[in-house]
Amino acid sequence: MNRITLLTAALDAPHTIEQHRIELRLSEAQPGANALAQLGDRLQAVLQTANPPEPAHGPEDGPSVAEAYLGWVRYERARKLTPSQWADMHRRNLEGASFDHLVDALPPTGSPRELAARRRAGRP
Repeated sequence: MNRITLLTAALDAPHTIEQHRIELRLSEAQPGANALAQLGDRLQAVLQTANPPEPAHGPEDGPSVAEAYLGWVRYERARKLTPSQWADMHRRNLEGASFDHLVDALPPTGSPRELAARRRAGRP
């Protein structure tokens, strides 16, 4: 996606460009209640083309990227448990607690720099 593509989409309607202002007017040839709605529709179409949604995944397709990442995070946390911590989690799981929820409740692992980067990225 480049600047020219966005500007072309934005200006694909009746418009006036002056030194201190740009005026977009309603295009009778395009759907939309007003010029702003039409602008939003044009930009959304360009952005969706540049960033198509991830296809839906079914169980037969394997995990999505997000599911695979979460599985990796859980594995990293679980593999660092001591034998007594593992035994306690196993006991609690046998008593009915979800193993995934038990692992998710463990503190995050990694260096302080890695943890800060994951927090900034919104990841566990």
